[in-house]
Amino acid sequence: MQESVKQSHESPNDLGDKTMQDAKALHKMSKSDWGLSARLAGLFSIRMLGIFIILPIYSLYTKELLGSTPILAGLFISSYALTQIILQPLFGSLSDYFGRKITITIGMGLFVVGSLMIAFTDSIYIAILGRVIQGAGAVSAVVLAFTSDVVREEIRGKTMALIGVSIGLTFGIAIFISPVIFGFFGGTGIFLLCAILGVIAIYVTLMQLPKSDQHKANKSSRLPLKVAIKEAWSDSDINRLYLGAFMLHLILTLGFTIFPWILEAQGYLPKESWKIYVPSFLLAIFLMFPGVGIAERFRQFRIFFLAAIAALVIALIALVFVNGYWALLLYMTIFFWGFNTMEAMQPSLMSRLAPTHNRGMVMGFFSSSQFLGASIGGMLASVIFGYFTSMPVLLLGAGLLVLWFIIAFPMKNPKKREEKNSEENIAAPTDQREEELLGSPDR
Repeated sequence: MQESVKQSHESPNDLGDKTMQDAKALHKMSKSDWGLSARLAGLFSIRMLGIFIILPIYSLYTKELLGSTPILAGLFISSYALTQIILQPLFGSLSDYFGRKITITIGMGLFVVGSLMIAFTDSIYIAILGRVIQGAGAVSAVVLAFTSDVVREEIRGKTMALIGVSIGLTFGIAIFISPVIFGFFGGTGIFLLCAILGVIAIYVTLMQLPKSDQHKANKSSRLPLKVAIKEAWSDSDINRLYLGAFMLHLILTLGFTIFPWILEAQGYLPKESWKIYVPSFLLAIFLMFPGVGIAERFRQFRIFFLAAIAALVIALIALVFVNGYWALLLYMTIFFWGFNTMEAMQPSLMSRLAPTHNRGMVMGFFSSSQFLGASIGGMLASVIFGYFTSMPVLLLGAGLLVLWFIIAFPMKNPKKREEKNSEENIAAPTDQREEELLGSPDR
């Protein structure tokens, strides 16, 4: 009775305050949320380590292998990315219907097998085959889809931000430890480390991550492969995110092909480059999280999305004319802020826009776009810089970013989960959706 009297005296303001407090609590990350996010970021980082750790030493390593030629050495480094580009959508689609955990386990198993093959061979041909098998475990998209399944929408952006940060940290750690391990243990040490980390990732997947039953729900709305692929490319905002993934990683590898030369021209040799990279990266991370938090809470993704592209444009143009430590630090901070903001925001947006029954395949095309952009960016920058200077490379990057800004400008903020669920509940049945995507034979 007292309880009901107390409730009857609650004012609308009290109820409003309570609602606001509940909303704040939903957007806060608990200790368990942080732990889950860290494990997911760790899984993603191990996949990226397979690319990053070999970059500083691959030319030295491939020279030691029997039968090595410049062409075969190039194939050794590129085969990993090529298999990732081809197989990401396949693994994503398989995870939609057979489960995320089993798909991640199979993919990481292939990564371990490929790493061991490379570690214990002295033949360039076996090493290339091992590299192909390493890359065949294309589970980056599955990890992103799994994150969307098990992390609640209110904190998903922050979790994606941690995954984005982990990529940058993995890059920095790999570049630092790779020459040290190679100096003491050679290529065997490098790829044994990859294999050990792959085994740890399998253990974490099976024993430390929650279960996702999304694949069971997907079976009731399963689409033929052709229809699923067409659906994955049928939304204009999703297509913009495919382009965004491609452009962002193109700019990343294009930039890091040129940045060492810019730093050296300013008096910072490779062993001293950390004086710029480390503080600018940490400052950018510190500045990024508030922006991502605001975008998540108030659903203002579009404005931060466009602001991040603009920041990258400013950074690349400014680095053409940079002079002095503080200017370098400022422009590199702006670059890292733009990159990390996009790296966090794009997967978060994709997880909201992708149909739940086809999320793995959509994330697969998204991840393939990342690897394709990274491959083309490095090649493009190397060719242009080989004939000219860093200026045309940076200006080309800025021009591509302006084009991306124009294409991204019409994008819309994603609808709230309740609105999307309501639309999905009244959506056309599977047979009708197939007919719409494939086209009616009567037309």
